[in-house]
Amino acid sequence: MTAVDAVKRVSWAELFYDLVFVFAVMQVAIILADDVSVAGMLRAWVLFTPFWWAWVGTGILSNFTDLDRVKDRLRLFGIGLFTFLMTVAAPSAFGVHSVFFAAMFVVLRLLLLWWSVDRFGRIGLTPFSTSAVVTGPLLLATSLLAPETRLVAWTLLMVAELSTTWVLRDRLKDLRVDAAHLPERFGLVVMIALGESLVSTGGAVSHGFGGIEALSLAACFALTCGLWWLYFHRSYDALVQLLRSERNQSRVIRDLLAYGHYGLICAIVAIAVGMKFVVKHPGDRPQQTVDWLLCLGTALFLVVFIWTRWWVFRLLAAVRVPAVGLCVAVGLVGPLMPAAALAALLAALLIIVALVETGYVRRARARQQT
Repeated sequence: MTAVDAVKRVSWAELFYDLVFVFAVMQVAIILADDVSVAGMLRAWVLFTPFWWAWVGTGILSNFTDLDRVKDRLRLFGIGLFTFLMTVAAPSAFGVHSVFFAAMFVVLRLLLLWWSVDRFGRIGLTPFSTSAVVTGPLLLATSLLAPETRLVAWTLLMVAELSTTWVLRDRLKDLRVDAAHLPERFGLVVMIALGESLVSTGGAVSHGFGGIEALSLAACFALTCGLWWLYFHRSYDALVQLLRSERNQSRVIRDLLAYGHYGLICAIVAIAVGMKFVVKHPGDRPQQTVDWLLCLGTALFLVVFIWTRWWVFRLLAAVRVPAVGLCVAVGLVGPLMPAAALAALLAALLIIVALVETGYVRRARARQQT
């Protein structure tokens, strides 16, 4: 595979597809909000994973492709169409639309396989081919099983789907991408997901809007701003520099972009579900499952960056490690306080982390200049 020489920017066509993908993310959040039991969380995870892995494949292939060409643009729109159809079917994917959901996923993966063959000139044993000819057809074949059995089968298939990039890592070691385009693409989908979480949170406000509802909305907005700051303050530039300096770019793409951002989007989904409860019932004590979705979702968002720093530098993030512990502590006492206070406490924690880290970076830069 040849390196991409010119710096690419995310195209309008890619942004359009990303909006469809984030609709799927928010649909999964709605599904989770309707059932926050362990089984409900597992179903939401199983439904989210095929959307994510297809989006990652699309992001990598579009990195190599000039989407000004009609053929490639129409192919991306086709992927968007089948993503959209899967999204609409997702709430009943474990009911009457299980076959339809699985069939749309098979078509989606075949489109990605066609794109990869066009780009690389062969089918080969890759995540694209294994998903199109193994995981996808098995998902369709098991879609007629009883719901409980189907959940077990689909869980195993999604574990296999996620593992293909790791298992086949030696076949991807020559992958070379545009180092600016791919981090921008992942960053933009995080941005859109954060924005959509605010949209769904605001839409959950009851008709009886008052002071406590306004405070709960402010707390949720501040919490989302904290998540934005932790990601966008430095992450994009760091990922670009890492991709440019790394000889084996596939390691960065796999571990930090595909898997790392998978964790970030899962965290955003959990937090969005928790924030919806906060604005619906700001004065009530949160259910234990909702409390943990909010607190552990925030902790997971931090853990991804802790793991990233360890992956790159073999150093612990001195501020974010104790912040994770504090998130867990807040989760333990969360059911004892009003939901609005819980959100405000988490928002304050993230704001403190952001301010401390910003001050540390500023002082480090000042020392370098002296």
